[in-house]
Amino acid sequence: MVNFSDAFFFGLSIGNISRSIHNVDSVFHGALWASLVYENKKEGIAKKREFYLHVKKEVNELNKEIKDFNNIKESIFSHTNLEDIGEVDISEIKKIIDKHKGDYHVDYPKKTDKRNGAFSDIKGFVLGTEDSPSSLSRRNTFILLERTLDDTKKSVHKLMENIRNNDDFSKLFWGDKKNRYRKYIKSEIKKASDCYSFCLIGEAVFIIGRCVEKVLTDYLICLKKQGKIKYKLSEIKSWDYDTKINILGKKEKIITQNQYSKLMSLKWDRNIFGHHSKQKEIIQSTKDAEAIIRIGINLLNHFEQKINK
Repeated sequence: MVNFSDAFFFGLSIGNISRSIHNVDSVFHGALWASLVYENKKEGIAKKREFYLHVKKEVNELNKEIKDFNNIKESIFSHTNLEDIGEVDISEIKKIIDKHKGDYHVDYPKKTDKRNGAFSDIKGFVLGTEDSPSSLSRRNTFILLERTLDDTKKSVHKLMENIRNNDDFSKLFWGDKKNRYRKYIKSEIKKASDCYSFCLIGEAVFIIGRCVEKVLTDYLICLKKQGKIKYKLSEIKSWDYDTKINILGKKEKIITQNQYSKLMSLKWDRNIFGHHSKQKEIIQSTKDAEAIIRIGINLLNHFEQKINK
């Protein structure tokens, strides 16, 4: 099992890479606006160089984070065949910027309009209001620049999918009972699994606890339909977590004392992660997050089997 400190660092690194990809993407958007608009060839050369240097700085930072991450990944997941995240090709970006044609008067040959004798002035045209040659060229350059990020984005997505399917994560959340869950419960467990794989451990615990509470309501409604309890449907739906488990464990004695204790424990841990009352409690509970999640999953398995009978 991947330990928490490694998982936390792993998730933090992925988050940094995602933010860096977003930063590069934001710089690319400059191609649509002022970064590649110019009036003459001299200005065009200067603008392209300035834009390229800005892009290069962001891409170099991104590639450094990717390289460091790939090296760290080998030590954390050395027993798996997870592929590296692909770096962005800065040389391809330079080619795209160098080939860009920015202003109609500078980069396109002059032609004569048969009806009016010449093309109308395009200086007042702006992206989104007129399709001038300049704006169309900038759109094309922007699209080409965006494509240079495709392989990196895909490799990040593929890596996270592989991690989610990793046995360490899969067994913790699904075991061999995945097909026994109702659609809503599957969806909630997947959310928790995704949070856990991104090292959002507290969020995973909170989601599992919330899911257990929903299943308790469903189970109580099921018991009412079977005639095993006499409460009104409106009452059952209005009960809070404490009331539900006290009805099941103390008053009606439908669940065992062990199950009651586990439900109480899950409530305490879920509330800590959900409301962040005391930092020391959060740290202590985080160390036990895997055990807490297992308790929650086992409870879900138990009540889902009862409901689905």
